Amino acid sequence: MEIHNLIQHAAKIQRKAIIAVAALCFALCCGCTAASGSPASASTTPTGASADPEEVSDILDGAVFLALLGAEQGAVGTDATARYQVLELTGVSLPTKQIFSCAELESLFSMALEEDALSSLAASVSWSEGGETHTASGLELSAFLKLCGADLSADDCPLQITTAEGAVVTVTSGIRPALIALVIDGAVAENGPALFLGGDTPCLLCPVKQILLDIEYGDPHYEMHNRPPHDKSADIPFTLRIFEGDTLRQSLTFTTAQLEEWAIANPMAVSGGYYGTIADLDSIRSMGGGGFLDYYEGLRLDWLLNEQAGITDWKGSAVLYGRNGSAYAEIMDISYFTQENYYICTPEGQAVYGTVPILAYSKNGAPLLPDHEHESAGYIRYNTLHSALEELGMEVDLGIVKNHSGPFAVCLGNCPGYYGGYQQETAGDCIQIDLYLA
Repeated sequence: MEIHNLIQHAAKIQRKAIIAVAALCFALCCGCTAASGSPASASTTPTGASADPEEVSDILDGAVFLALLGAEQGAVGTDATARYQVLELTGVSLPTKQIFSCAELESLFSMALEEDALSSLAASVSWSEGGETHTASGLELSAFLKLCGADLSADDCPLQITTAEGAVVTVTSGIRPALIALVIDGAVAENGPALFLGGDTPCLLCPVKQILLDIEYGDPHYEMHNRPPHDKSADIPFTLRIFEGDTLRQSLTFTTAQLEEWAIANPMAVSGGYYGTIADLDSIRSMGGGGFLDYYEGLRLDWLLNEQAGITDWKGSAVLYGRNGSAYAEIMDISYFTQENYYICTPEGQAVYGTVPILAYSKNGAPLLPDHEHESAGYIRYNTLHSALEELGMEVDLGIVKNHSGPFAVCLGNCPGYYGGYQQETAGDCIQIDLYLA
């Protein structure tokens, strides 16, 4: 939600915000944190879990408002990595794969607290564990899935939940209570979206990476070019040329289908993240923010260059070429591809870490299109959630897809001393890389 919209809503929930401040101060005095009862990359087993929305409704409104306001107003350089952790929804019961950052889910939750048409979407639970009472609030799971287009006409739709660390839990859509937890014990969840599951063995999973519906059919990989009309792009080649000095030593071509087959066979080589803003922290500090971010997914370039091109001695440079055949970026030291401290700036100048260099075939959960036209075959402007909110008369920035500007994108995180800066491309359409080995 934009900062001016948040300010407009301030008066409406001022009383609740004051309550939230008092509660947060009390929590800090008592040594509580947002992670109480919810360690990162693990699950807890609370006892006595129960839905109790009225008990915590006032504190929730205020806490969410303050958290979102603080995140939007964060200083340049503030670590926003947790707010850009994503939750993926996919499965044959859904029309498309849908990607939501934690920041987008928080914005949707804030809307649900204030819009009568979304009142069933906001939920909270409380439970006791080790003699302490905890609360979690967020998006009621089945209401959220239905808003995203899932067919839950039967309560026994199987769901496979995967955490960011790879833990897997299988439940059915009829489990109650169940919610995507965004506020835990009065503060925004520290590690991205969590998932509270009630039933006979309640648990809190933190953070959650993917919810797969209809697991007996497997992952349909909606992000890939595996169905009409996207399969027309299956044979589009990506070229990698390797030079020693001025002599061409090797020229390799990889088709879209080949790259995606490698991705399925080598899931550890796949990475996704937000890219797009053409600036690093230094340039944003001096020139200001702006720009945009989209979620791209593809193969890690260090894996591709090593496993498929045999690069082991990371000495030399690289030149990147766009779809028009013109060079648009140069990497002076290819050991850049083997570094660790990559980041992307948000339009507000915050830092999102972990944005490793990738060759992307997917944008915002949909296959990248070779055309740059907005209305070409296979173009998806918005996801199902966005359309559902529009039908309710709400104008939102959630659920934007716009999967044009391919056929591939090379996504490059800023890396101090190696790559990045003002007008350095971080998500450019690319069809060829030339490596000049030293």
